Amino acid sequence: MRLHDDDINILEYDFNLLRPVVGALARTLDARLFDTDPSLRLLFDLPLSGSGRKLTAGMQALFNSFRRPQILGPMLSDFGARCAMRGVRERDYRALCAVIIASVSDVLEEDFDECSRMAWAELADQLTEQMIQGARASFAASVPM
Repeated sequence: MRLHDDDINILEYDFNLLRPVVGALARTLDARLFDTDPSLRLLFDLPLSGSGRKLTAGMQALFNSFRRPQILGPMLSDFGARCAMRGVRERDYRALCAVIIASVSDVLEEDFDECSRMAWAELADQLTEQMIQGARASFAASVPM
């Protein structure tokens, strides 16, 4: 996974804006997450309460790794593999990313501009692709030859 430096700078700026309102982001994610697509429950271990907090903690780990793709790529691949074992489908990753972007946009309001939208969309595309690669590799490894 490799983001352009301009996208990383925008994402880091946005994340710094989110830090003081991370509770609002977690509540927004919780409210949207399963209403959007109930199958997204497969992405989370039970119990489901606090899934927004889990997502924001995951986002923190993600943001801490932007400039270290050698760490981030394997972390996302592993997550994709674990999700695949729970029945998560490729479209679920895209749905999750869409919920995250919509929630960030809601919380940041006017601070979430077109540059933010494009940077978050690029991030979502790359995250999704890396997780799908991990899921496919896990599936391929589990198929007996």
